Amino acid sequence: MNYAMEFENLQSLQGRKVVLERLKPSMAEELYAAVEESSEELYRFMPWRHSEVADSLGFIKDSLRGYREGTSFYLAIFVRSTRQLVGVIGLRQLDPHTPRGTLSYWICTSMSRQGLGADAVTTFLQYFKEQTSLVRIDIEIPIDLSDQIATLSKCGFQEEGTKRRGLLCHGVWNDVHQYGILLR
Repeated sequence: MNYAMEFENLQSLQGRKVVLERLKPSMAEELYAAVEESSEELYRFMPWRHSEVADSLGFIKDSLRGYREGTSFYLAIFVRSTRQLVGVIGLRQLDPHTPRGTLSYWICTSMSRQGLGADAVTTFLQYFKEQTSLVRIDIEIPIDLSDQIATLSKCGFQEEGTKRRGLLCHGVWNDVHQYGILLR
């Protein structure tokens, strides 16, 4: 399966509260601002660092390569009413032989607890259910991120177990809950 063909025509997805758009190099400064605002929360659980706009541009270029190769798929999350970039949602670990991927997403700190994450995840899942051949989407959540766990449950994910020392970020091991959703 070449996922690149399934993604090639997608430019944006409309949710109730958010718009999800393909990442573009012109978004690098706005993406960096959202990451920088949320760095304290993000860096505890994200293995990457963005210390300058060039890091955000590098992530965007890597994402564009992932689209072309069909190995990953990331979209910027914008607030529908204001067009403010507030996060990123995506799939990684897309395997051409197994119709599954691993979800990751984040919403900047100042915009959390407004239902934007749930709307982004719901909108994203609807697209993948209706327009792609994926059968399963997984996500691993650090145990102390209860808000994200509640969002995933609302979106139909089911807890499947706990992985001890499942995530190493900046030299610190985190236990993670494993969640999954079947699309077919």
